[in-house]
Amino acid sequence: MKTRRTELARARRLPAAPGGNVGLGRLLMSLGKGELAAFCDEVNLNKRKAYHLIEIVQAVEEGRMREADVEAIGWTKAQAIVSSRPTAAQAKRAVTFAACHTVAELEAYMATGESARRVPRIFHLTEKEAAELDALLLANGAERARRGIVKREAALMAVVRAASRNLNSGDGQTTAPRAGQGPRRQRSRYVGPKRQARPSAPA
Repeated sequence: MKTRRTELARARRLPAAPGGNVGLGRLLMSLGKGELAAFCDEVNLNKRKAYHLIEIVQAVEEGRMREADVEAIGWTKAQAIVSSRPTAAQAKRAVTFAACHTVAELEAYMATGESARRVPRIFHLTEKEAAELDALLLANGAERARRGIVKREAALMAVVRAASRNLNSGDGQTTAPRAGQGPRRQRSRYVGPKRQARPSAPA
């Protein structure tokens, strides 16, 4: 009962948690694993967001990101930055970029260092096709993180460029690799050796 009362007391302090996102993250860090789950249920806080806030606070405590920057750009963009484990200088540049770009553009910037405008492309795949695509991306540089697969765009472009090189090399017979496979070549028909004419019998 005492533990339960403690959880409820902390839950009621959520709206007044000092320091915005970072203050809430520090409050979450102070909870044990069991307490954290109960706390999130009590105040209807998404557990994934809770872990992201804790990750952000860890970056702030380590000096890799400033608390003021987290509050300026919001926790979603802050998490996109800290998930790449940047140095303090890299995070500072990323915060400047984040101030005038979307989350998707920021994620691409963190993955590639490029600041070009991003254009969305939407695909509708079956579950099997989606799993095959995920495996292919992971085999070409994408990584699994708490929020799903990251660095997808860079991995996809690596696959596309490799397939393009294959198609443009040699006789153009190669095809794009599948997950876990190298390039495949088109089959050629084997007709066997040509038959030689039999010598005629001597007269």
